[in-house]
Amino acid sequence: MLRKLPTNVLSGLLALVAALVFFFWLFDTDDPTVGLLPGHAQQPPEWYWENASFWNFDAEGQLEQEATATRAEYYSQEDTIYLANPRLTTYVGNEDSWHTRAERGEVREGKDVVELLDSVEIFKGDGSVTIRTDEMTLIRSQDMAVTGAAVSITGDTSRTDAIGMRAWLRQEKVELLAKVKTVHEPD
Repeated sequence: MLRKLPTNVLSGLLALVAALVFFFWLFDTDDPTVGLLPGHAQQPPEWYWENASFWNFDAEGQLEQEATATRAEYYSQEDTIYLANPRLTTYVGNEDSWHTRAERGEVREGKDVVELLDSVEIFKGDGSVTIRTDEMTLIRSQDMAVTGAAVSITGDTSRTDAIGMRAWLRQEKVELLAKVKTVHEPD
């Protein structure tokens, strides 16, 4: 009986390895629809882009915004681009820039509306201000960020929590909508 135990254990391990190899082989594919962003697994995108980069220039040719995403997928039926790990940098003249990041994003309405979802963070380049929320809508034509969700704004010595916000980042103007609470800690 003792001699069969190592053989049984070895046979079991070999069977487990064979099952794992079969499992990974079964699901290994080069199909571009595999790994689609949530909600679209039933249809392939019209196009997709790995490690995407976008740039936006003003009328004088100066870089206004640059955006990246680990994956971008376009669905023509919805006229929407879905983004994984979107990152956006908005340049404000020669001053500090604003950086925005999230886990997911959607670009709609002729690229004017960018919906950011899950762990949204907007922060000033010098680190003096950080805005955090679960969802944020950027309206490019109005240079505005809007959310109806809980939002937290931290500065060097303060923290403000609220429900809902409208922000004009280039003007550094923020309007908090409800349940505003601020804690200030002097140096």
